[in-house]
Amino acid sequence: MVNELIHGQTLKDVLNVRGKYSISEALDIMSQLCGAIYHANQHNVIHRDIKPQNLYITQDGTVKLGDFGIATFSNAPSRVTRSNVVVGSVHYLAPEISQGKPASPQSDIYAMGITFFELLTGRVPFDDESPVYVALKHIKDKMPSIRKINNKIPVQIEKIINKACAKNPDDRYKSADEMKKEMLAMTNVSEVNLHVLTNPVDVDTIALKLKEDYTNPYDSEYANYVFVGRVHYH
Repeated sequence: MVNELIHGQTLKDVLNVRGKYSISEALDIMSQLCGAIYHANQHNVIHRDIKPQNLYITQDGTVKLGDFGIATFSNAPSRVTRSNVVVGSVHYLAPEISQGKPASPQSDIYAMGITFFELLTGRVPFDDESPVYVALKHIKDKMPSIRKINNKIPVQIEKIINKACAKNPDDRYKSADEMKKEMLAMTNVSEVNLHVLTNPVDVDTIALKLKEDYTNPYDSEYANYVFVGRVHYH
């Protein structure tokens, strides 16, 4: 497989510096991600490893989905690796996959919901030292309320995350495009409202400044920038 050479950072790299993304940033990132996943799913490709570590952001704010190393086709008979280990990153793994069921587009939507949660909070909803216990939490535990972590997050965003992360795949969005449309409807913007800044701030400059202000990076003069100067919402 030949992959594009991407000049940028992973979303995890940015999270490690900033702690979390703003609501407008996270919505833009997730909208782009939904578009990528919808395109892949339309071609019967299931990524199976969506997480901030596999998402790249370029200097113009474009989000790129990488690492299709464990991707599969929706009609593929096998759902495990040759070593018979369920594939995927446990913190983003849909409950049905942990239970040995095949991956589906709804499995990718579940991982997108977990990613959305992490972008806004800086942490995953289910964690434990043991991967087995993390998987069990995904299967059995109720999704934590993101608004209990940050009550400034709109109720509608919590509803989007909860629907994407429903335990039953049938209760999730039918497609990534449906999820994207709900996010765009919530913000009352369309893709034509998004525009790249004419003079994007250099990524390294922002990262350095935020590190200098790390005691409270959200008070930094760059805190209200869409990282790497992606978009402004009107």
